[in-house]
Amino acid sequence: MSRFQIVIRRIDDEDGTEHVTDLDRIDVPAPDARFLEKETALDHLEAQTLASGHAVMRQLLLRQWERVDAQLVANYQELFSPQAGDLGRPRAAQGGQPAGDSAPPPPGARTPRRRRSRDAGE
Repeated sequence: MSRFQIVIRRIDDEDGTEHVTDLDRIDVPAPDARFLEKETALDHLEAQTLASGHAVMRQLLLRQWERVDAQLVANYQELFSPQAGDLGRPRAAQGGQPAGDSAPPPPGARTPRRRRSRDAGE
């Protein structure tokens, strides 16, 4: 028995050589002629083909989006990649404080106290 299969491939052309990577293999369900009625056989095949086509297009869109997303992430990371001179300089923390331990509170500053909960019997 034979069957149909649709293959989605990525072909990378680097250095004049093609590198082929199979991304997805999608089996197309084979119709069983014993269960088809003469009057509706063509309609059934058309509906099945459209459903298979939509499944293939979903997979293709997914693979295309993965590639575009990876390119966008790489471009974004290039915008914020560390410069050669920035490697040894510590980053400032939020709030304008230098990186590291937070500054101690100034003398006389109140520290928040926990309230004691009252017992039910008091």
